[in-house]
Amino acid sequence: MVSGQYTRSVSECGENTGLAENVRLSRQVIEQIRRTIRDVFSESARVILFGSRAQLEARGGDLDLLVIADAARDVLARGRLQCIALLQLALGEQHIDLVVSPDPEKDERLIVREAFRTGVWL
Repeated sequence: MVSGQYTRSVSECGENTGLAENVRLSRQVIEQIRRTIRDVFSESARVILFGSRAQLEARGGDLDLLVIADAARDVLARGRLQCIALLQLALGEQHIDLVVSPDPEKDERLIVREAFRTGVWL
């Protein structure tokens, strides 16, 4: 079970700017990411933004995403590639790092642990 006890959440979007309050992404980009992740993996898949785009004071940066989806390893691997391609088509060509994990609390990869600890739920 993923508790998300360490991560923040994008709960409100700025009405005037179109930017989410605590990340450097527009509401439209956040919705496109959510939609793509759910279309490729499942309605229950969750996504965490981490890295520089999750830090208001940072500049530039690629799109770093941790996808949490319950599926077999080969399904997750294929889904990862499909997601990257679909997001690049929808958002324009940009560098996208997408990591998938069925359970980030048990995943031993450092990038997954750090993303889960410091990222923002989209």
